[in-house]
Amino acid sequence: YMDEKETRGMQWIKGNVQSGSLITYTPDNKEITFDILKSKSTVRPVVKNNNITMQINIKEEANIIELTKDIDLIKNPDKIKYLNELQNKAIKSEVQLALDTAQKKLKADVFDLGGNVHRHYPKLWKNTESNWQNVFPKLKVEVNVNSSIKRPGIISKPIR
Repeated sequence: YMDEKETRGMQWIKGNVQSGSLITYTPDNKEITFDILKSKSTVRPVVKNNNITMQINIKEEANIIELTKDIDLIKNPDKIKYLNELQNKAIKSEVQLALDTAQKKLKADVFDLGGNVHRHYPKLWKNTESNWQNVFPKLKVEVNVNSSIKRPGIISKPIR
């Protein structure tokens, strides 16, 4: 079985995360909580020299719920890019956790990556299908995440 984070990692891959909270931390261990508004994913196999690489692209939109670090986004709007990067890293971590569990522990293609190869490269799949249980645990997977903050919430300092 997969635990909560691994399961959500699987749901990111399948494009099923449409709400919830995402908690991440700055390098100095300050907590940031995002409210997930929506996400979308695409999974596509890329074949070069008969080697399959799965490309997972995830787009996510969120609002900031809580920010314990003193970042004034009104004075420093460039910090939003920094917060997006933290989101990207947290999502990628959850996805990687799910991939590692499926490939190394369970050795089960719970993401239907084989089906994806079959749909995009039917001739290659015909040669790979009988050996998929050995291919899947070693399959190279590239994860790209593109997060965006829609509204920074109420995070500015009070007016004095």
